[in-house]
Amino acid sequence: MTKVDSIEKVDQTGAIRHQRLRAPTEHGQAFLSRPREELSWLIRTNRELRRVFDFQFSGSTNQGSHICSLARHELVSKALRYTRRYLDVDFNLDGLDNIPVILSGHQPTLFHPGVWFKNFLLSDLASHCGGVGLNLVVDNDICVSTGINFPKSLAPGRATMGNIPLDRPSANLPYEECPINDWEFLREFPARFRDSDADSSSDNLVEPLWRELAIVRKRMGNIRDTLLGTLLAGARHRLESFYGLKTLELPISWMAETDSFAQFSALILANLPRFREIYNRRLLEYRSIHRIRSRSHPVPELASRDDGWLEAPFWIWHHDRPTRGRLFCRTVGNQLEISDLADIHYRFDPDHAAESWVEIHRNGIRIRPRALMTTLFARLLVSDLFIHGIGGAKYDQLTDAIAEDFFELQLPSYLTATATFKLPFDREVFSRRDLVRRKQQTREFRFHPENFIDTDTGQAFELVQQKREWTRGKFKEERSKRKHDAIDQINAKLQKLAPVSEADLREKEAQVAGRLRASEVLGSREYSIALHPETIVEDLKQMASTE
Repeated sequence: MTKVDSIEKVDQTGAIRHQRLRAPTEHGQAFLSRPREELSWLIRTNRELRRVFDFQFSGSTNQGSHICSLARHELVSKALRYTRRYLDVDFNLDGLDNIPVILSGHQPTLFHPGVWFKNFLLSDLASHCGGVGLNLVVDNDICVSTGINFPKSLAPGRATMGNIPLDRPSANLPYEECPINDWEFLREFPARFRDSDADSSSDNLVEPLWRELAIVRKRMGNIRDTLLGTLLAGARHRLESFYGLKTLELPISWMAETDSFAQFSALILANLPRFREIYNRRLLEYRSIHRIRSRSHPVPELASRDDGWLEAPFWIWHHDRPTRGRLFCRTVGNQLEISDLADIHYRFDPDHAAESWVEIHRNGIRIRPRALMTTLFARLLVSDLFIHGIGGAKYDQLTDAIAEDFFELQLPSYLTATATFKLPFDREVFSRRDLVRRKQQTREFRFHPENFIDTDTGQAFELVQQKREWTRGKFKEERSKRKHDAIDQINAKLQKLAPVSEADLREKEAQVAGRLRASEVLGSREYSIALHPETIVEDLKQMASTE
């Protein structure tokens, strides 16, 4: 196993600078944005940075250190309670303020090995520095797919992508609201996978994951916990524990119901006009520097309405109608009113956010952070190091800038990490450059067929001379249909003298295009960890090791 680290320094001081983050292209390579020997120092530096935090919460001052301590204790204690529902773990909460807390996170799916690498790194770093590693399960995202992609047909040039569903289809709901529609269908996935035309390693991780999935369902059991994301994440976490990883897990839905998150959210909402101005200004700056034209990337701007409603960077929905909507807020006297501008309206006192949050949840209303707010909360109040993938790292440069303007402080630095693993197939390697060259050759034959034949004598020589007269001689400056048609007729005659035809070249172009598609299918780094051989575990352990 080749172990290669690509190191890229990233400015995390709040100044937005153009950065290019790329996952490794070769199998068995890792990307880290910081040298390994710097990571212990980085954690210590982040801890020192948070000790001097001083910002206002719920109408009080000098509450930075207090709210950080509250958030750390709430998240770790909730993570311990949540993880114990399906996995036997032990952790002493005494002295939590004096040890590092390292965070990462992802949606509750059976993701690809590049994401899994973060979990191995999370466990290794926490163990190395005597801290706790906590993985946030992003269950407030929409469950857009309940299947696993796989490559089928390994014949040269014919490999295509297939998909095997895990569960019966359901509406696009947040993972925390997405139940299992057909348990037997999900339970029988390994058999359906074996019977399919999927090509995968014979010793893949499907069976081990599904053994753990059955244990998770048995231990958690009740209707509320019979959620697809809960079972998948729990099975993956149990498998990690089997292989020696030591981490805790906590869903965003649990994090969002803590007192510290209530106070954090109330602070944003109570100062929404200022926060929104900073958010949108920094977002436009980010797009300009990165030359992004899309109005939805990396996130949309926060909207406003003439009647006083301002959009906040949170989601809102009602448990009985779990369609995720944008949260809007306005000030009414001394209270804040939140709404989805449809069915949900609720007023609360921001100086009593924790008590109000309990009541909001009791009324079936769900308030969840969007991506930037998740990492802003986690990095501001909880983590001594946050481990991002490539995607999260790209947008969190924007988070740094927003925090610098709104809180007037520098957020603790984050680490960007990913790895590339491909399924163990023999495959032809084609690049897009191969196809581009073929397309250029076809175009060359159409417009310059003389480059494909001997033009020194005979009819070819005469035709080339005629063409040069039109393009370089006395007709050089002429712009007319007559000239265009004449050159086309000469090219057609030259093409007939060539040993190949345009049809031959287009057929070869199509063959290269097919082989390129097959190469991309078989060489993708995006296949689920379930499809990979068990040997990937030791490779990831070695990659993540800080020894």
